[in-house]
Amino acid sequence: MKKSILLFFLFAFVVAEAEGQVNDAVPPPPCVFGDTSTVYNLATIQEVASFDGDLNDFLVNNTQYSKKAQKMGIEGIVKVKFVIEKDGSLSNIEIKKPVHKLLDSEALRVVNKMQGKWKAGNHNGKPVRMSFVLPFVFKFE
Repeated sequence: MKKSILLFFLFAFVVAEAEGQVNDAVPPPPCVFGDTSTVYNLATIQEVASFDGDLNDFLVNNTQYSKKAQKMGIEGIVKVKFVIEKDGSLSNIEIKKPVHKLLDSEALRVVNKMQGKWKAGNHNGKPVRMSFVLPFVFKFE
């Protein structure tokens, strides 16, 4: 039951965050050949980056809600922003919306564990860099 509720929240917030990126997106300038600084988002890329496997299962199985944070009554949604590089590696990992250092550090730990598990997005048939915001829901049941 615990994992299914967390799974529902993760799915709901991933969809909500993706919609927010689409609505708030400003298209980047055209990609220049050899330009590695252009970072696309969900609104501007033709084929989005993908996680190798089921992202929700990975998050549910690898995220640990600290007992200390639970005892302190800390809950909320931590948003982690990162760039999926052309080779599928992750860079520029940062907390976009912090809640508390206990929850923030857990979200960062899980994102760092995702290294090597992404396939880059494509634009005009070529792999490109793509930004991604991943929400982590820490909630009492």
